[in-house]
Amino acid sequence: VYGRYDRAAPSAPLYSVRRDDTTDISGVQDLLSDLSIITVAQNYLKAKPIFTGIFLGWSAAVKDTPDANAAQEFHWDMERIKWLRFFIYLTDVGPENGPHCFIKGTHRTGAMPKDLLERGYVRHSDGTILQRYGHENYLEFTGKRGTIIAEDSRGFHKAKMPTEGERLLLAFEVSNSTCGVNKRHLIRTIHVPQFGDLAKDYPRVYRNFD
Repeated sequence: VYGRYDRAAPSAPLYSVRRDDTTDISGVQDLLSDLSIITVAQNYLKAKPIFTGIFLGWSAAVKDTPDANAAQEFHWDMERIKWLRFFIYLTDVGPENGPHCFIKGTHRTGAMPKDLLERGYVRHSDGTILQRYGHENYLEFTGKRGTIIAEDSRGFHKAKMPTEGERLLLAFEVSNSTCGVNKRHLIRTIHVPQFGDLAKDYPRVYRNFD
């Protein structure tokens, strides 16, 4: 369902911008050509990185219970061989605005119990996850606009349900391979010359773009 986000009267917990519209934003192209992001990903992946996914969306306080479709319950990702995700706050995010949450250490091999893995790709309640891992391993990331979180989302994570206000989040997925879910992006116009130059000089990094 497509609809315009009315900040004064939101009606859904999550409004996401279409991928090709996201890549048409000059600020996004600036970040896609930011060498520090590419370098961090390359060092973590120990391979030449590829941008394999982009997300931009608003989270709004409209519900009294977490919305699974808005990723407001704990889950893990397994869409690539190896990847790193960058979550960038484009608004100030406090405890009430839907901060990103992660369970420390769960991205490591063997950190997830067999019975949870056997449930497959499903959402898990806070009670289930915190009972297994304890509150001491629960991380909640608040921060000012411009805060960047780099995360291996193979571990348990979620977006906390907003209780007031809103959150605007931009996320990049950077992987060592395009094997997995198809998330190709169309570049309609190059607004940032450096982005165009890097795409020519480093075609592997941007091979997921058309």
